[in-house]
Amino acid sequence: MLDPDYQQERPDPAAVEALWRRPVFTLAEPAGPAVEALLGALDAAHVNGGAGFARFEFADDPCLRWFVSRNRFDEIAFKEHLLTSGALRAHLPGLEIPAALEPVKWEWWSSYLLAGDWARSLMQGGAYGKFQEGARKAIETGEKACAELFGDRHEEVMVFRTGAAWSGWFYNVAWDMTWVGIDKRERKAWLLCLTDTD
Repeated sequence: MLDPDYQQERPDPAAVEALWRRPVFTLAEPAGPAVEALLGALDAAHVNGGAGFARFEFADDPCLRWFVSRNRFDEIAFKEHLLTSGALRAHLPGLEIPAALEPVKWEWWSSYLLAGDWARSLMQGGAYGKFQEGARKAIETGEKACAELFGDRHEEVMVFRTGAAWSGWFYNVAWDMTWVGIDKRERKAWLLCLTDTD
């Protein structure tokens, strides 16, 4: 879903509504060793909370293709539908996802900066812990996780983040963060969420 088809007409609201009545997201392969290493390090630094991760494939649907190829995710509430999908609820039931989300304010975040953002989360740590192996290792941990998720295809991946406590799993304090990545070539989306409390 990299290149828009400019001959395709914009789907009407009825088509978008019909899209979300079908199962759009299905669970993809689990985290690999580099992502698992990142999650383990985040868990260790956020001792009263922790980190959660899930990866999904999304449907090769013409309606979805129109919006995704144009980076118009907000117009179809793509991220909100991912967060409330049956696939995510089944994979991470501990997230305590509500039936309907309050509005979530997302920030676009560059895929080029993602490894550093994860390294910052490690070094900043949680309420009572932080990464003990130093900044260089934190950066390497973030870089390896990104390489495992999307390699050098930074331009093909959109990343968004929010500090909102959008489910009952979050403690609604300083350490809440969720990142959502959308891989337009592979038709995959992933989510990494983090929380802690004192």
